[in-house]
Amino acid sequence: MTGETQSTSGVTLYHSRLLKHACFWLIYYVLFSLVWAKSEYGYFVSFYLEFVLMPLRILASYCMMYVLVPALLSNRKMVEFLVSYFTLIIVAGAFQLLIGHFFYAQLMDGQSEVFTLSIASWVRNIVLINSTVILLGAVKVIQLYYQLIDTAQLAQRTALGEEDEKIDRFIEVKSDRRIHRLRVEDILYVEGMGNYVTYVRSEDRRTVVYSSLKSAEDTLPESFIRLHRSYLVNRSHISAYDKETVTVGAKTISRAKNITDEMLVVQ
Repeated sequence: MTGETQSTSGVTLYHSRLLKHACFWLIYYVLFSLVWAKSEYGYFVSFYLEFVLMPLRILASYCMMYVLVPALLSNRKMVEFLVSYFTLIIVAGAFQLLIGHFFYAQLMDGQSEVFTLSIASWVRNIVLINSTVILLGAVKVIQLYYQLIDTAQLAQRTALGEEDEKIDRFIEVKSDRRIHRLRVEDILYVEGMGNYVTYVRSEDRRTVVYSSLKSAEDTLPESFIRLHRSYLVNRSHISAYDKETVTVGAKTISRAKNITDEMLVVQ
């Protein structure tokens, strides 16, 4: 039991979204710290710079993945999406410029302590932020695309399954010492006569079975309704009705007073 619990916990941990995200950002942090490392400053400075800038990039990326893409882009609100997207990277670029100055540039020898806005530096920071935002935004779009395909395929399989069940469902009844397979959709109505019931598929296609009408009702789907004590009617084959009778094929059958018009509608 303990082994099964540990195995289940391991599988749950492996499929954990939080763990996957943590691993991604850890790899991202190490990779970019190594890429931007400069020999004159050493690895410590590079790792420190990525450490102070990472929260802003994570925030901007998640804003794109979990707000802009699902709320705007997936709903085809292109103008709102583009305005929000450009606003996001411009503001994030400005904050990254400020963070880089106060938490990084002032630590370097020869750097001025006075902050001066440089359009070139701002654009550079926007590009750096945008590279991460675009990458993860594209991943989110692809993920939503495949989810949409899976949902459409599931809906199609469900519809086909329901259609197949509707078309191909059969019941087996015993008559004249033989087993007969009757296609449910072909049955117009079932008439009870004492200890016998007659499955009527057309005026010349009748199958008489030794059974009760209650047993027949239990084997048939909900598309059949009991009009009164002697008849089960397939609602799919009702061609006309009024307050007192229902017409199925060439047969006109009396309806009980408790049978409402809504109950005659195909579900």
